[in-house]
Amino acid sequence: MLAHARALLTSNMQGRTAYVDADVREPGRILTAPELLDTLDLTRPVALSLVAILHFVSDEDGAYEVVRELVAALPAGSYLMLSSLTADYNPASVNTAVGVYHAQGLTCVARGRDAFVRFFDGLDIVEPGPTPTHLWRPDTTAPPSLEAEAGGNIIYAAVARKA
Repeated sequence: MLAHARALLTSNMQGRTAYVDADVREPGRILTAPELLDTLDLTRPVALSLVAILHFVSDEDGAYEVVRELVAALPAGSYLMLSSLTADYNPASVNTAVGVYHAQGLTCVARGRDAFVRFFDGLDIVEPGPTPTHLWRPDTTAPPSLEAEAGGNIIYAAVARKA
């Protein structure tokens, strides 16, 4: 994975990219990585994207603390984009999937809406707020056909701004 990322993420004058080889459960290591510090100016607003990763970090492994530490390092005006598995809409299917991960010795957590919203404590959540991913639209509503097609509703998504 690392070799593939390095091959794809080559920087040029139009933009710089970097890949940090670290475990999300070690935010201090991420925030002090030379690759990050040489690429991002953390005195200016940035976007932190934690998409489809936190359902692999349990509460006991510090999921909420990880997010708090990463967000604390960001300046005002930065955004957090986060998504996570939920069993709120389709518990049988999601709980089966979680069981498959657990049977392989892997962590997988399906969080309810209240547990998901806790990741955004102290931030200003952007409309439409915590929403199943296929319905998240910042400036329009999803067409009714989209709601019918995505009956699983297994992942919440939200975006928030740090004031």
